[in-house]
Amino acid sequence: MKKNSKDEQLFLESARIERAKFIKMVFDLENDLESYNTSILDYHIAKNEINYKGTPSLTIDLADDISELSDFSRQKSKPVKMIWTDFVERFGMLLMRFLNADFSNFYTAFNTFLFAYGVDDFININGKRTDMLTGFSYIDVLDWYECTRNLFSGYQTYFRRCVDYIYNLNGDNRDKEYSHISKLRGFTIIEPNMTNLQNSYEVSFKSIVSKQIPANISLHQLSTRIENKDIEVKNIMEYKTSNGWFTLLYRTLELIVTRNTMPIKTCENDGKYFIPTHRIDEIYCDYKHLDGSTCKDVGAKKKYAQKAEQNPVISTYNKIYQVKIMRTRRNPDNKELKEQFENFKIRGTALKKAYFDGKINLDMYKKLMKIVEKDETNDTIEKYI
Repeated sequence: MKKNSKDEQLFLESARIERAKFIKMVFDLENDLESYNTSILDYHIAKNEINYKGTPSLTIDLADDISELSDFSRQKSKPVKMIWTDFVERFGMLLMRFLNADFSNFYTAFNTFLFAYGVDDFININGKRTDMLTGFSYIDVLDWYECTRNLFSGYQTYFRRCVDYIYNLNGDNRDKEYSHISKLRGFTIIEPNMTNLQNSYEVSFKSIVSKQIPANISLHQLSTRIENKDIEVKNIMEYKTSNGWFTLLYRTLELIVTRNTMPIKTCENDGKYFIPTHRIDEIYCDYKHLDGSTCKDVGAKKKYAQKAEQNPVISTYNKIYQVKIMRTRRNPDNKELKEQFENFKIRGTALKKAYFDGKINLDMYKKLMKIVEKDETNDTIEKYI
């Protein structure tokens, strides 16, 4: 198939880079996990060792912006610290991070992708060889990224187009009636850069026992311990490639499509790609923002705000609530205001319930809420408490 100029550019860029080592990726599909034996830059990252379902793994807190940290600019010429680790994540996260990453420069690429997956491609660029065993500097890393940025952004574009076509996202409404697997196969054949990734890996199937088995254990004892989940036997698939992360990204997408358990979607709050974790109709991603919140949290608040705006019962209650809580906050030592606020919550909530239960109509609700707003009550209000 004839390549266009962009195809040729990606192939040329890829050919210029000698891979540092084989990259390994393990899928534990029974537990919806994926893990990587990878090098992670030990820089401006808070790390926590955890034990996840019997598997030692590493959680990483993302730096807000590595470029703003003084140590980075001061130590650019010093050797990079590395961690070699098994990085365990929920199945599909490698692909989701890649689709959502910002590859416009090294700093944004680090904050959104490289912080977790390292620089395993880094060894020989334009004839310049760096020995990963003896170390390299951040200036070397910056040079490496300048040489490979087109690869990251180029393949990201192809993967986004592929995912959008398969799952009809971001306005791509083509071939809705076709199966996801047919669309993946078609896209892979028609796009040379995707074809190049299809089978360039080695795969092995393994069973891993979670604990060491005593030499004198009987068959009955062993089966009992397996039945009681005291000993777990995991069936995993291990993929090995010298073709960089892009091959593993393709295999991840292929598995998501062929398993056909959960689709890839885009978040209605921030537009990021995500895989639903519980229900197929989820519309918000659960990625943590820097303040610790998620789009699910933000989305729930937005929905409530929209509902409140459209519903006069809720909006009436919320307006009075805000006035009273602000008055209480401005006067923290005023016990009377606190008591009035608590009384309002009790009576206001009771009147809302009475309305939704069909015991009072909207006109009666508003009339009674005006009384409660004045910190007063009557027999009609009290009977709904």
